[in-house]
Amino acid sequence: MKIGIITFHRVINYGGVLQAYALQQAMQSLTNNDEIEIVDYINPHFEQQYAPFSVSMLRHPKSLLMKLSLAKYKKQRNQKFSYFVCNNLKLGGNRISRKELPAACAKYSKLVTGSDQVWNPQCTGEDFTYFLDIDCAAEKFSYAASFAVEKLDTKYDKRVKKCLEQFVKISVREHSGAEIVRELVDKQAVILPDPTLLLEATDWEKLEIKPGNIPDKYILIVQMGGEIDDLYRQARKVHANLPIVYINLAQKPVEGLVNICVASPEEWLYLLHHAECVVTNSFHGCVFSVLFHKNFYYELTKGKNSNSRLVTLAKTLGLEDRNVTVLSENNVQKAIDYVKVEEELNKLRQSGYQYLKDIIGES
Repeated sequence: MKIGIITFHRVINYGGVLQAYALQQAMQSLTNNDEIEIVDYINPHFEQQYAPFSVSMLRHPKSLLMKLSLAKYKKQRNQKFSYFVCNNLKLGGNRISRKELPAACAKYSKLVTGSDQVWNPQCTGEDFTYFLDIDCAAEKFSYAASFAVEKLDTKYDKRVKKCLEQFVKISVREHSGAEIVRELVDKQAVILPDPTLLLEATDWEKLEIKPGNIPDKYILIVQMGGEIDDLYRQARKVHANLPIVYINLAQKPVEGLVNICVASPEEWLYLLHHAECVVTNSFHGCVFSVLFHKNFYYELTKGKNSNSRLVTLAKTLGLEDRNVTVLSENNVQKAIDYVKVEEELNKLRQSGYQYLKDIIGES
């Protein structure tokens, strides 16, 4: 029996590659390592999105020089992510296109999609491969798949419904996702944790690499989109004097901060693990802050219908008071009770591993 995982394993996104690693590690711990492979599928949308240079740059000549000057950071980061994938993931052969998927998946008795925003068409460039829209005989499952929105655009309803009807078991990451599934196919979707939460801090520590030129003590800002101003203000509210390390995906250095523009996934883990405090609007920034028992605060992304995964996580773990919008002087000083958090985490892990056991043992 071989099981193929179809997920975001080649995105230039820390949470994306780390959740792929975690899902494979968790499944491998339950069966023969050789049975679990990640299908090395190429998503054209991601290939274009993460390319250091693109034709679209020529359409905006005013910003062309700046984009070209920053492209070197993008290229270096791409190389670091590629190194992580090649050295830490078990891939199921050569990189394949959409056209090659049916033949490539013929060797699998089961396919698993997830986790991350695999069911968010806006994120994937409307690529329904992640709904396992593949002509093959494999049984189809999802693990903690995320729509990442409260409501799915109705233009996708018919196609998503057709795909979901083919699944043996459905698991999603958020309550809103379970409701979307129920409305489309009248099936009960199991709500399960992001696979990064299935592994423990000691599992992640093994991957860490210390970046160069990092202060001994620092506040860390982990930002996914939006402006840094609010996160910076919150960081300074927590610690007025400590240096701020900024994982800068925008690549344009911010004056007065220690800018990290090309961190590898291994370096990203180190920075989170060793920070005095983390301020973030990133879901996986929160996840790893929790796993490493950090003092942290999160900000919901303004004006977006994509906060459901972070809201679900905070509510489940009893960490809603770490939201900067309800932050008070008392909350700034209040330590997180990680004994209680670990109790909830262990419940999540048990449910996640039991579901994976059911997939592997499903005949």
